[in-house]
Amino acid sequence: MDPLAITTSILALGATLQQVVNLLSHFANADTRVTEIRRDLELTASVLKYIHEQEKNNISPPTLSIDDTTGPSGRRRSNAGVHLSNVLRDCVSQLQLDLQCFAGELSKLTKPCSSGSKVGRVLANGKVAWKMSYLEKMQHSIVNKRMQLELIRNSLEIDRRNDRALPQQHHSADRVASIFFALARQLNDHIPNSRLPPPNHRTQAIFIEAVRKGKWREVEGLLQHIHPDFSLGPKGGELSPLHIAAMLGDLIMTELLISYGATVDCRAQDNKTPLMVAIEHNKSVVALALVRRGADVNGSDSRGRTPLHMAAKKNSKAVVQTLLNNGADANAYDTEGNTPLTDAVCREDREIQPIDTSVLRVLLQPNGSTVAADPTFGTQGKNHTPLHHAASQGLLDDLRIMMTLSCSRRARECAVLDFMERTPLWFAAKHGFLEVVEFLITSGADVNQRSSHSEKPTALWAASNHPATADFLLVSGADPNQTNNEGYTLLHRACWSGNALLAGMLLRHKADPTVRDKDGMQPLHYASSEGHETLVIMLLERRETPGIDINCANNTGTTPLMLAAEQGHDFIIKLLVNHVPLADIRQRDHFGCDAFYYACARGHILCAAYLLGCGADINTRNGKDNTPLHAVAKVGMKDMVGWLLRMGADKGAMSQQPFDGMDVRGTPLEIAKAAGHDEIVEMLNSWRPERRREVRYTASRVAL
Repeated sequence: MDPLAITTSILALGATLQQVVNLLSHFANADTRVTEIRRDLELTASVLKYIHEQEKNNISPPTLSIDDTTGPSGRRRSNAGVHLSNVLRDCVSQLQLDLQCFAGELSKLTKPCSSGSKVGRVLANGKVAWKMSYLEKMQHSIVNKRMQLELIRNSLEIDRRNDRALPQQHHSADRVASIFFALARQLNDHIPNSRLPPPNHRTQAIFIEAVRKGKWREVEGLLQHIHPDFSLGPKGGELSPLHIAAMLGDLIMTELLISYGATVDCRAQDNKTPLMVAIEHNKSVVALALVRRGADVNGSDSRGRTPLHMAAKKNSKAVVQTLLNNGADANAYDTEGNTPLTDAVCREDREIQPIDTSVLRVLLQPNGSTVAADPTFGTQGKNHTPLHHAASQGLLDDLRIMMTLSCSRRARECAVLDFMERTPLWFAAKHGFLEVVEFLITSGADVNQRSSHSEKPTALWAASNHPATADFLLVSGADPNQTNNEGYTLLHRACWSGNALLAGMLLRHKADPTVRDKDGMQPLHYASSEGHETLVIMLLERRETPGIDINCANNTGTTPLMLAAEQGHDFIIKLLVNHVPLADIRQRDHFGCDAFYYACARGHILCAAYLLGCGADINTRNGKDNTPLHAVAKVGMKDMVGWLLRMGADKGAMSQQPFDGMDVRGTPLEIAKAAGHDEIVEMLNSWRPERRREVRYTASRVAL
């Protein structure tokens, strides 16, 4: 980026930063976190002001590279030089995105009734209570980027002073050390002297504590008199001195330790190198210095994660670019099967930087030393690709970038499948991301692609809980009569779950209401069984569809009326009985039971009463020659027994077959005795029906 472009970016960032500071003034007394963020922004503004003044004077940040050939060259990469102006550009662009998002959230809060903000607040006892997670993440991001900007500011200050140094001294110095270390003295690489005595326990502890506190003068003094154990951490801990310096972002200490013999790729207990630690803690400049010093860019930790995985996760463009330029594998798998591209999609700063795709672009564009990342490479075993991740999270910009920049035809058409043969369209539909669904279908995704998912085989099934998405899929050509692997259609599912909106949508798009599942059940069976009155009415009114039979029977001969009676849905029974054509009250299933028998056997007196008033036989018998009175006497339904007796049931009806596994046959009294229901036995013994009484089972009489 030329100086004019950097200057323009800094001016734009300064304007955004001032806007956020002004917005925060409305909430300055609301919470200490807000005050801290405002202070951090003001400090950042002062750093940017100095850098901008230097840019106007044509003083650019120096380069992290080697200007001489002194020192052990095997630990250096001459082609790994990265201009600090690149780091400046990265910090400025990402901080601009952070603050734009932050300004939008704060603007919502300044308006009345501002609910739904990420940084949202609620009134608690008259005070403003903030949701802290977003504020903490935003402050952490601002502080990290300000630290990088301060390093660049310091480099400008020190480099300006070094320009007045003697030419031969300036030329012979290590470039990075001359930037950050010249105020003390010129630093050249030292060859570690193994003849120096090893430190005792106390001296080693002092050495490590000095590294932790950044006391480079004390560390250098110790290194001139002892040969410390660079692999030993504090109290035998997992982090070596170089890990500690990298974690703290202390570039001076890092250079000093390496120059005295610290191993660049030393490992901690979790197998992490200092380069990985620096990247994980957002210390970009130290990470770039370690790469220049020869750090292994393809090494992996105990989870198989490489530095490129971590840099992509942290959304650090400058580090990602440098790692790729030095041979990092853009398609490396970790132990969970994720590639760096997957980590870039699942980056940590997504909440405060929702639209930044710079790292994705770097990974997807090939360069001279490595191949581009392939978005069709998925998790090993499950094959869950970055495209699937982006679609499942509704990341339209990321998805568009991957499909546009990829060299793979499958990626451009988004035709990649996971281990269950599900496409990114399936995941977008499942989570209701309508814009993503529209984009994928426009790009050529197959709307009827089937997967091996047992319950939701297609995108339309996946979108069943999102009406707008389902409607768009239907308009785009999705088949409304698709069955899942168990033989159900989506209309079956809607009628079972009571989703009237989805059912109406399917019926408008010519879904077949007469289709049967593997059990021979039609949608009317499910709507009646679950008691969904609206859906029953909707199906019965589909007179233009031929074949709708109110008395349709499933594989066991059960009708919708029987299911409604069995479940006790009296209002569904009324709908079915009063519909034209009428439901057959006396139709029997394969077990010889009719709707009245099921209503009595389940103890639904209201349903039984209505069916009896409509002409049901009170002494109806099932396939085992049992009447309803036999059934309720066996299970001990005292109230139902009394009601049937009052309605005129024959207590002397004989059953010629054993009752439901009982080695007993005969009258209801004998069944009740065998089952041990003493109260029912007493009721049946004492019951005396009125003589010469003509009982007429009309609806009005039964209701009384």
